[in-house]
Amino acid sequence: DFPMPLFRHHLRPGLNKRRKNTSNTRAIYWSKKLLSLWEGGLPYKLDSLALSTEGRSQLGGILLETQPFSGTAKYDPANARMVFYANQQDSAGSFLTLYEFNEKFRLVNKIEHRLKTGFALLSDFGITESFALFVQPEVAVNGMSYMVNKDPGTSLKVEAGSIAYLHLMSRDLDKTLTTIPIPHDGISDADLQFCNAYEEDAEDTGTKTIVFDVIRSDGTNTAKGGMKEWPWVASLKDFQESSSQKSLWRYRYRSGKVEKECIDSTLQTSFGVINPEFSGKKHRFIYATVGAMGSEVAPPQGIAKFDVEGKTTEVWFPKEYEFCGEPVYAPRAVRTEVENNTDDDNEKDIDNNEDDDEPSPPSYTTVLDTTEDGGYIISVLLNGKTQESHILVFDAQSITSGPITQISLGMGIPHGLHGCFTAAEEATWPPDEIERRTRLADKIESRGNRWNEVKSDFSGLGLRLDDFEEYFGDIL
Repeated sequence: DFPMPLFRHHLRPGLNKRRKNTSNTRAIYWSKKLLSLWEGGLPYKLDSLALSTEGRSQLGGILLETQPFSGTAKYDPANARMVFYANQQDSAGSFLTLYEFNEKFRLVNKIEHRLKTGFALLSDFGITESFALFVQPEVAVNGMSYMVNKDPGTSLKVEAGSIAYLHLMSRDLDKTLTTIPIPHDGISDADLQFCNAYEEDAEDTGTKTIVFDVIRSDGTNTAKGGMKEWPWVASLKDFQESSSQKSLWRYRYRSGKVEKECIDSTLQTSFGVINPEFSGKKHRFIYATVGAMGSEVAPPQGIAKFDVEGKTTEVWFPKEYEFCGEPVYAPRAVRTEVENNTDDDNEKDIDNNEDDDEPSPPSYTTVLDTTEDGGYIISVLLNGKTQESHILVFDAQSITSGPITQISLGMGIPHGLHGCFTAAEEATWPPDEIERRTRLADKIESRGNRWNEVKSDFSGLGLRLDDFEEYFGDIL
């Protein structure tokens, strides 16, 4: 239930002294690049069309070969940036780095800080217009166990009853780090899943308030240690014994203090998302998967829409043997008529009769709906009986009406995976091109473990052929 990738690996026999980079936490599409992420190692580049693996990426030399990277990313629509972080853990604690990339995937802001609050376990973060937010629980580390145990998770323990820390990393020119203790209220602040964060001016004092909405675990069954083999669970009892109760909460930081309130405690909530165009801005709607047993621990199954202003919730559930995965917001394309230029009409010969003037055919353009819930919600549904998956598409304004489209994939997709959606023009490929590229990728990968082999290129200069586009993308 609590992710512990841990960049530094325990001692293990053989030459491999590091954990395998599974790169399976998040998928991000940005600047014509598809990356898979894992907070314990480098990102992997994927062919965004065929989805074949191209190999690890150092993002054009920005990252070192031995450096960890972010397991997630946040979109900054106000500045057209994608924001990542890296948490490098060592015997002295944790070194936190923030990276901001522009639309050409060029690094435009980098902020580094040594945390003074000990060993940091971070799995998510949030951004506002001026800050990046991290919440760090207090963790006890058994140093000897960490060195010799094959399961690093067993050497770490979230301190029961202890405070957590809110780190506010300024994204402005001063690049300062402010750390604020979060008072303990009987529930752990570990492993918060950020939905969104934003800044607002307090009406009573005029001071700035930072608000962030998160999915919060009650702390049970957290960081027990010990990894199970696939399948992780075989029954509802197994799931409840290995998972915690999760609900939607709102945190506020103002006047040097952190306050908390529960938005909804009636539903077991996971995978909270918003319209990405409202990332870092004040939002009203949060979409999430919810369990079918109310507030009791249950696997993600239905889709919910939380109205945090109106304090209402819409929920849709599939059949009892069907389970929805993470919701993804997709903008709606709206076809609008463009007004014809009348200047040409005014220049027509005034002697022409009106009957001779044929009206010009209307012109249309396509734009994206800019309202907060004017798009679609996409989710992958797993049928537990047939073990096949379907793509569901919902009208984001009416979740309770159920999916407006259902597309069979003809195969099973494991339940609980993360996904991403892009409306980028270059990503609208025709079906025949997708099929052609997929066949080509399958043929190449069938020749062997190509993605992991050493290449004869410019590696002696710190460059790989895979990185050329990242170095010289503006020229090539």
